[in-house]
Amino acid sequence: MISIKKIISTTAIAVLSVSLFAQVTSDLDIAPSSKTAESTQGLFDTDVDNFMSVTSWSTVKPEKFFGYFGIGNTPALDLTSYDFGFAKQFSKCYWGTYFSGNLGPVTTTKNTAAKTETTTNGSTEFVFSNLFGLGNGAGIGVDFYYADKDSKKEVIDDAKTDTDKRIWALQLSAGLNEYTFKKFNLAPYAKVIYVMNPNGDSKVVTDTGATTDTNDDRWWALGLEAGADVDLSKSEAVAQTLSLAAGFAFAKPADSEIKDTNSSALSLPVSYKVVYKATEKLGVGVLFKADTTMSFGKSGEDVNTFGFDFVPAISTGVTFDTQKKVILNAGVGFAIPAFKYNKRTVDGDSNSTYNWNGSDASLNFTSGFNFVPTKNISVDCSWQILNNLFGTDTTTDVTEGNYNFWNTVNNVLVHKFTFAVSVKF
Repeated sequence: MISIKKIISTTAIAVLSVSLFAQVTSDLDIAPSSKTAESTQGLFDTDVDNFMSVTSWSTVKPEKFFGYFGIGNTPALDLTSYDFGFAKQFSKCYWGTYFSGNLGPVTTTKNTAAKTETTTNGSTEFVFSNLFGLGNGAGIGVDFYYADKDSKKEVIDDAKTDTDKRIWALQLSAGLNEYTFKKFNLAPYAKVIYVMNPNGDSKVVTDTGATTDTNDDRWWALGLEAGADVDLSKSEAVAQTLSLAAGFAFAKPADSEIKDTNSSALSLPVSYKVVYKATEKLGVGVLFKADTTMSFGKSGEDVNTFGFDFVPAISTGVTFDTQKKVILNAGVGFAIPAFKYNKRTVDGDSNSTYNWNGSDASLNFTSGFNFVPTKNISVDCSWQILNNLFGTDTTTDVTEGNYNFWNTVNNVLVHKFTFAVSVKF
C-alpha cells in the first residue's frame, strides 16, 4: 500500500514532470540558436538557426560546407556549453551534425584505513544531433540529450550504494520545407521524444551483501508533437507566418510498484510573426505568442489534479544593416500576465486556485550585432547594452547600487558579451 506521504509527493512530482517535459520538448529548445535570433527576440535568424531544422535546412545551401562554433549558445543547457556544428550538401542529400555541452570530470576518493571508496560523476550535460535532408525537401532529425549531475557509487566496508541521477532523452523528428494545401504554403513537422528522469531525481540501490534495497524516485515521459508554419505573405516586403502546433505528453513513475499514478498534458501553442523590410538597411518585426496547456495528474485511487495555463507574450525586433560589414540588432519582449488555474481533488473533496496577477508582467531587452568581414564568415555577437541600461522588469523599485556610475559602465562595456562564429563556403 502506498503511504499518504508517497501519494502527496508523487502528485507534486507529476505536475513538475509534465512542466519540465514541456520545457525539454518545446520551451527549452535544444536546437542551435544564433545571437541574431537572441538579440531580436526570435524575429530574425541566420544559417545557425536553420542548418539543423527539419523544415529549414534547405535554406542554408552550402556549396562545400557550413561550419559553426560558439560558447554558451544553447539556452536549454544549464552549464556553459561548447557548441560545434557542421553541414554539407551531397548532391541531392544533406547532412548536418551538432554538439553542444560540457563534459564533467569523474573523481574517485579512497580511504584504505576506513575501507571506503566513492566515485562521483561531475556535472555533465550535452546534446548530440544529426539531420538528414533529402532532395524532395524532407528532413529527418535524431537528437540525443544526456545529463548527469553528481551520480555516485559508494563503498563502505562490504556495503555498496549506487545513486543514479542520470537524465537522458531521445527525440526523432521529421518535416518538409514546403507543402501546398489549399493555396497555402506550409512547413509541417512532427516529433516524438522519450525522456528518462526529467526531474533529475535519484534511483538509490543499497547492497549490504545480505540484502538489497532499491528506492526509485525517477519518472519517465513520452511525448508527441505536430505542427506547421503557414506562410501568409502577400508581398516580398512583408513576411507573415502563422505557427500552429499540438502536443501531448504522458509521464509515469519509473518504480513499477507505484500504481495508478501518472500525469499527462495537452499543449496548444500558437504564434503569429510579421516582418517588414522597411528599407534596404532596416527590418522590423512583431511576434505574438499564446501557449495554452491543460494538465491532468493522478496519484493512487483518490487524488486527482487538473491544471489550465494560458501564457501570452508579445515581442518586437529590429535589425539595421550599416552596409559596412556590421548589422545591428535589438529587441524587446513583453510577458503579459498569465492565467493559471489548478484544481485538486482528494477523496471527492476539491479545492481550486487561480492566478491572473499583473506582477507577472515583465520586459526583456536584448541587443547585439553581427560582424561580417567577408561573405563567407560571420561573427554573431550578443551584447546586452539595453538590458543593463533598462533592466528586466516593469517595477519602479531601484536599489541603491544601480545609481553607481561605474557599476553601470561596467555592466554596459563588459558583462553579457558572447559570440558565435560561422563559416560557409
